[in-house]
Order: sequence, then C-alpha cells, then structure tokens
Amino acid sequence: MDNEFIKTKKENPDKQVEIWAQDEARLGLQPTVRRTWSPKGIRFIARQTKKFQWIYVFAFVHPLTGKSFWLILPTVNTVLMNMALKEFSNYIDPKNEKIILLLMDNAGWHNSNELEIPKNIRIFPLPPYSPELQPVECS
Repeated sequence: MDNEFIKTKKENPDKQVEIWAQDEARLGLQPTVRRTWSPKGIRFIARQTKKFQWIYVFAFVHPLTGKSFWLILPTVNTVLMNMALKEFSNYIDPKNEKIILLLMDNAGWHNSNELEIPKNIRIFPLPPYSPELQPVECS
C-alpha cells in the first residue's frame, strides 16, 4: 500500500492523496423461531411473519481520522455502487483537489466491467478472505 501511495503522490504532485476504505453491511429483520414454555397439556401458538426486510449501508471510512461517509441503499449491485462512488467523490472532494486510494474487498459489484470509477478515485483491492485488513470491518 505504501508503494501505491508513493507512486500516486509522484504522479500527482499538486494533489493531496488520502487513503480511504469502503465496505457494505446488511442490516435488517429476520424472524427467528424459538422454543417457548407452556403449561403441560396446553399447546402454545406463536404467530410469526416470515418476511425478511433488509437494507444495506455503504460505508466509506478514513482510517487515520475516523471520518466517515455512508449511504443507506435498498440492495447491493453495480448500479448502486456507481452511485455510491459518485456521491462519495462529490462529498469528499468537491473541488477535485485530491486523489483517493480506496481499499475495497473483491465483491462482484466491485469488480464489474460496468463499474464507473470517478477520476479522483483509485481502487486498491484487498486480498480475498482478509477482513482483518479492512478498516471498515473494525470500525
């Protein structure tokens, strides 16, 4: 990562280079069936809804300062990842004065050929199966 930072800084001496991390988290409701107690001979009936309700948080974290940016979206896919990257880029660098090295895992929508990466963002993929390297996982 240090080599990538130095290389990017040399290629863009007039811009500030920052390292950020990005990940998604699924939040929601999922019914759970549990055992219940009832007096002997009486059958207890517990009604439940078998619906799942999910939302996804797209989080961007600056590990050195703890600064964060996040979006709550209905699902995860390439279209929403494109929107999240664009919103993050506009929020963190509205004047186009920075280069962002963005640590991301290898989710399918992160590697899509249809992914539209803003000009001020450089993607730095993390190795597979390495959540301990992902600062967003530790926040």
